[in-house]
Amino acid sequence: IALLTQKERKMCHSLGLQTQEYLNIKTEILKAAGLRLKGIPAKPSLPKSLPRNTKCHIIKYLHKADFIMKTFLLCLACLVSLAAAQIAQSCSDYPDNKVSVYLSSVRIVGCAVPPCKFYKGKNATVAYNFKANADIATMNIKLYGKIDGIWVELPGGLPDPNICHNIGVKCPMKSGTEYLVTFNVFVDPNYPSLTTLAEARMSDSAVEGCFAVELEITG
Repeated sequence: IALLTQKERKMCHSLGLQTQEYLNIKTEILKAAGLRLKGIPAKPSLPKSLPRNTKCHIIKYLHKADFIMKTFLLCLACLVSLAAAQIAQSCSDYPDNKVSVYLSSVRIVGCAVPPCKFYKGKNATVAYNFKANADIATMNIKLYGKIDGIWVELPGGLPDPNICHNIGVKCPMKSGTEYLVTFNVFVDPNYPSLTTLAEARMSDSAVEGCFAVELEITG
């Protein structure tokens, strides 16, 4: 069984790396990527003597060769419960016929039927597929909750609201192309226990897409 592809062998030669040395580095990078996708902060444990440009070269290659994307898809398959029923609904203020993003599916780890439980002090993992119905240069996502009948932006938001930085999206987004987005939502331990309708709104200069999910915030 070949441990390295032809391109990897050439890269190792150009970087002056031994096969086992490269395999150890590759394993650490992919392992850390998998942990981060589960919401666990992680950095690869790499040799201190490894030059920064060598590390960057390897990471760039792994991204280009889709190794990290394959790790992402594997983690997602393990993490995400494939709900028998659709857990999300359209947003009343942003119906499907008025937005340029078509949501094809929404999944939340551990949730098959709403309300989906979000536990205080922990991360909740959300993944969704969408198709761009227009060319979109960039897009951010914000989370809102309906409190006493009023939509308010949820405190804390996301670590990085820019969808273009997501591993499953390449910007500018092209019309007719389907994308996969995953993000972790950390629930503040001080957040009140309640059941509410939450919306994830995707926007550039205007709201381009939206989906709503009934959530139960619990300890």
